[in-house]
Amino acid sequence: MRDKNKYKRYLLIVLGIIVLLFLWLSILGYGRAMQNEWIDRFNPFLRVQYGYAVLPNQVPEKRKRQLSLIAMVKINMLLLLKPRSELMRL
Repeated sequence: MRDKNKYKRYLLIVLGIIVLLFLWLSILGYGRAMQNEWIDRFNPFLRVQYGYAVLPNQVPEKRKRQLSLIAMVKINMLLLLKPRSELMRL
């Protein structure tokens, strides 16, 4: 009787794995047929494709000056230490 329960448990585990595998492949097939990109992200069977784009001749440059944290602290300290009359002139 003990062996029968043991084999029944193994059979259920194997059948569960087969059912999960079937469901996973069905979802991947649905994603490919409907071109669903959220499902296609997890599809290991899709080929990776690279594309190229034509760049413009002139690209505008961004000249954004970024202050470091130390520089910002120094500026804030200077502003706090200056008298109010001098700040009005700035």
